[in-house]
Amino acid sequence: MDTEGRILGIEIRTDGGKLVRILGIYAPNVETDSVRFFQQLNNRGLKGYHIIVGDMNKCEAKIDRNPMRLEDPRVLEALHMAFENNGFKDGWRLANPDLKAYTYWSDNSTCSASRIDRIYVSLKTFRKCSKWEILSTPNWTDHNAICMDFYPHDKVKRGPGLWRLNTSLLQRPEMRQGIVSILSKSCGAIKNLQLGLQNSAITKVNMTARAAEIFTRFDQMMSNIRTFAKGYQNKVSLKRNKLKLKLERRLLKYDGKTRTSRNTRKVKMLRYRLKALLEELAHKQTLFSYAKKLEAGGYESNFWKLGKDPQVQHLVPALYDKNGRLQKNPSKVLRVAKEFYTDLYSERQTDKRSQDKLLTNIMWDTELDIIQAVTREEVLKVINKWKTGSTPGPSGIPYEFFKEFLFEGSLGFDLLEVLTLLNNILFQPLIYGVSMPQTWLKGVIKLLHKKGDINDIRNYRPLSMTEALYKLVTGLINNRLLETISKRIGPHQAGFLPGRSYFDHIKHVQTIIDWKKLEGKPFYLALLDQEKAYDRVDHIFLQRILKKFGVPYNLRYIIKTAYSGATSVVMVNNFVSEDIQIKSGVRQGDPLSCTLFNLVIESLALLILSNANFIPIQDSQLTYHRLNLYADDTIIFMSDLAEWKLIKFLYNTYSKATGSALNESKTKIICVNHDTPLIPYRGVDLVTSATYLGIPIGTNLDPVTFWNTVMNDMKTKLKRWNRFTLSLRQRATICNTVIEGSLWYHIRSLPISANQIQRLQRVILRFIWSLDDNATVRGPIKNEELFKPIALGGLGLIHIGTMANSLGFYWIQRLEIALSEESDKRPLWYNMVLEILNFKMRPEIKRLNLAPWRQTWITRPPKPPASLHSFLKIQKKSEFQIAPTSQLQLASIEYWAHPILNDDKPNVRWGAPVWKQLQEGDYTNKEIKTLGELWQVKMGNIAGTTDQQRAANRLFSHLPQTWTQLITEEFGQETEWESQGIFSNKLDIHLPIVSSSTKTRYNFILKSVISDSCLLAPFRLLCLRDNVSIDSISPKQIWKSLFKPKVDYPKFADLYWKLILGVVRTGESWMVRKLCPRCNCPQVAEHLFWDCPLAKKVWRQLAIIWEQIPDEKIDFTLPNTWANLLLSGHKYSLKSFGSRYRQRRWRILFSEVLWTIWTCRCAWSFNETQTFGHDLPQKFDERIIFRAQIDRQLAASSGKANDFTTYRETWGHYVES
Repeated sequence: MDTEGRILGIEIRTDGGKLVRILGIYAPNVETDSVRFFQQLNNRGLKGYHIIVGDMNKCEAKIDRNPMRLEDPRVLEALHMAFENNGFKDGWRLANPDLKAYTYWSDNSTCSASRIDRIYVSLKTFRKCSKWEILSTPNWTDHNAICMDFYPHDKVKRGPGLWRLNTSLLQRPEMRQGIVSILSKSCGAIKNLQLGLQNSAITKVNMTARAAEIFTRFDQMMSNIRTFAKGYQNKVSLKRNKLKLKLERRLLKYDGKTRTSRNTRKVKMLRYRLKALLEELAHKQTLFSYAKKLEAGGYESNFWKLGKDPQVQHLVPALYDKNGRLQKNPSKVLRVAKEFYTDLYSERQTDKRSQDKLLTNIMWDTELDIIQAVTREEVLKVINKWKTGSTPGPSGIPYEFFKEFLFEGSLGFDLLEVLTLLNNILFQPLIYGVSMPQTWLKGVIKLLHKKGDINDIRNYRPLSMTEALYKLVTGLINNRLLETISKRIGPHQAGFLPGRSYFDHIKHVQTIIDWKKLEGKPFYLALLDQEKAYDRVDHIFLQRILKKFGVPYNLRYIIKTAYSGATSVVMVNNFVSEDIQIKSGVRQGDPLSCTLFNLVIESLALLILSNANFIPIQDSQLTYHRLNLYADDTIIFMSDLAEWKLIKFLYNTYSKATGSALNESKTKIICVNHDTPLIPYRGVDLVTSATYLGIPIGTNLDPVTFWNTVMNDMKTKLKRWNRFTLSLRQRATICNTVIEGSLWYHIRSLPISANQIQRLQRVILRFIWSLDDNATVRGPIKNEELFKPIALGGLGLIHIGTMANSLGFYWIQRLEIALSEESDKRPLWYNMVLEILNFKMRPEIKRLNLAPWRQTWITRPPKPPASLHSFLKIQKKSEFQIAPTSQLQLASIEYWAHPILNDDKPNVRWGAPVWKQLQEGDYTNKEIKTLGELWQVKMGNIAGTTDQQRAANRLFSHLPQTWTQLITEEFGQETEWESQGIFSNKLDIHLPIVSSSTKTRYNFILKSVISDSCLLAPFRLLCLRDNVSIDSISPKQIWKSLFKPKVDYPKFADLYWKLILGVVRTGESWMVRKLCPRCNCPQVAEHLFWDCPLAKKVWRQLAIIWEQIPDEKIDFTLPNTWANLLLSGHKYSLKSFGSRYRQRRWRILFSEVLWTIWTCRCAWSFNETQTFGHDLPQKFDERIIFRAQIDRQLAASSGKANDFTTYRETWGHYVES
């Protein structure tokens, strides 16, 4: 086995002259060697390489292994530092985010497989790669090969594009005066035509003609403005370029002549004029410069463009045609795109019978009352919502043009009147008979890459850039529909509807999974993936469903004409195609598209809900739970896997009616309480977890990996901003804007531990102080000052811990509000929460005891324990776990640690910051750990803080009357007793601490909590890490080594506690320090005894101590690892080791070595070398001399100084020997 690893660098020059550098890697297989290898690789640096290939022997994600599992955290961190921090990504995984495939199969009995062979590329290089595949090699080998096509020439030819109005020129007097003149004349003429419409004697034919003439005049006005603005922009550009060229030519002319005084003055004057011109141009361009953007400081949109990835340019280097050939020629690439979208937006054959079947489930026959005349306020409401900086339609007139002149005094009022008039004409087709002009219906389709192969056009999202006037009309329609149509769409739809939140849908899915997990019955969730859902909507079915939902004829007519006459051009790399007809689909980017699609997909939801063949999923409140929708993101609940066949049948009916299509390769079914192996079922993958609305859901979740991914994304975003010189205020604004939104979204829906909160907070603080990734978070002032408001001298920086607490309490407030709401207004997850809270409720419960670490219910009051053994006996007989029963318990009991719900893992979906607040005692007010103590605080019998008093009053106000009686009867009369505990991360249990004696504590673990084999399991992992074999040592011998009943045994147990349970003793009590004092990282045993630089110092200086041992026969190797040091007790227990005297001497030696190691380790960590000494040998000698003096004094005072039998048990005897 190669323990060193190999690398090979290759440099290739392509036919086009491009230099490509490739690095080949073979990584070691052993974890420790692999960590060292990747750390050295990171230190050497990977800059300059384009592609990194090879056998990594480790996997980054558990999806790359079968069976799925994660690698050692040290290996994952080393891989991340070597590749992610240097900008390299796993290319095959980027192209296939969810695909399970492997390159290596082991020949063991488990037939495990993994994808240890990978190709790493940067994001820039990835855009030039295509056809990522896993293929068999020509010659036999136990590995498969990952292959891809790489086209290194990134110069994509770009076309002229479409003209766009330069809004910065609107402030020039000449430009502004010309546009105002055109607007004044045209608006006056249109208002004169409006007077003719108000004549009661006018016929309908003349009214239609005059209305059409108004639109003609308005179109002519916009055309004149466009022509004038385009000419002025060309004139300004040409004039500027001409003057610059003229000055440069004259400067060259005089600079080449003889140096006379006249010519020198001329050259000096020309240089001055050219410099002034260039400075003027530079000043005008500062709006788009880094300096101007940095100066904006978060108050202009241009500032935030600095944080975008500079490598993403939305260019399409090449596309595959229908025959699979890669087309790189610009004209052929454009033709491929045009053919694809012409086919996508073509009219599809639909089945009228299927449409009728869908429409029979819609019972809304009455028309909506939304046919009132359009008002100026409605028009202004839509225009004010327009975002500046958006790409305009084919005319090139952006939103800023209308916002600029709508507030131009009387002219702005006239323009607003004209826009209102135009929409009133369109909203009354039966009177005026006019539809939207063809120029308003044109659009531009721009391609936005989503994920996967960049050369596959199916991996692009088509964004429709439509005219501002078209969006004004559809925005008015959408505003009217949303106010009324949302009441006719069921609560299962949360997409783009007022008063509905996708957070409620996520919570509903999470709680229904928890409920089914508690019941233990099989349960399934189907996540449907619809291919191009928005682009496949049939226009005929759209009109029929609008009528069925009660949309008035006038609005249906506008929608019909808007979609039947719509055309678009496809723009690829600024090359523009010819017009294509939009005969199906709703435009993405249209304000009305989401509402229309919600109505279409509502027919699918009603079809599923009305089917009686499904096994009902019903709660105790008689509410059915069948599906959730967020636009096209559909999740369906099933009680039996066989129901998937029925769902496919129903979707096929929906597909025939609307033209939609189901992408079965991306559709997944999440299994809950599923016993059989997860194999594809009817073409769909069965999984234990998946992503829904960006949040992982399921039963086999890995929150640690998820939050590590979030943290890496944070680092990537902040790394882009570190390219610039920013002030502290700007850095705080960036964190509060760029980072806070993402964290707010995820923390609101996912559990996050205190450790993860600290890690995320340190990332932000390092960005604030411009520190490296591994640097100590320490700035010129205390970090606590940064979180204060700006008015109090702080920066108002985001505090993630406060955010997590407030968002945790948000769900408690929602639950309290839902209790007083009507049933139809309650969120979907409300009944699910009641089911969880009332699960397995026992009526014989008489008393509630609240331990500080977990929720327990007890059938009788415990007596004061006479001993630890009797205490455990009482606990085992009377204690059992159940769920809480009301919203009070969510706020007062640590519900997120409920063992049934999350296997003893924290669940902050519900969170309880109130109880956390109650437990935060101070020197005068002890912590509140039981409801009895909380009642005493409320009654004033126990002194409490103001916050504790307020929280007690609020919590007990929700208590049932029977609970209050129980508390007053039993809690107040009972003798107080306390139990302390500490959570073991390794064993995933809480271990009580009954005294400060290490021996008593250790004895409790061995005899009362867990079995010998359970406790030996982590010790075997420890030995495996240190490459120490214990196969020849029996468990009994290991216990003899770790559990010696006599001399200095607690020191062995003390170290064992630290290494196995990950707990560090500080002072007289046992607690977990948050950070290593030296490294400011999580203080766990792995770090303290292996990874920390101080650990290496320990072993270097320990070798000096071993050299001081008297020269005598030693028949075993002196320990050089922690495992060997602990096992040394087994060696000197053997009879072959020597006499009892020799055995005891070695026990004393090792025991004192352990004490010295830990003492000096702590002294080095806190820089307390003046007190404890600078090194181990010095401290060891001081310890021996001190103990010898004490032993001599004790022996002399007892009169037995010459008694060799007594004295040989002391340190003094050891020193003399």
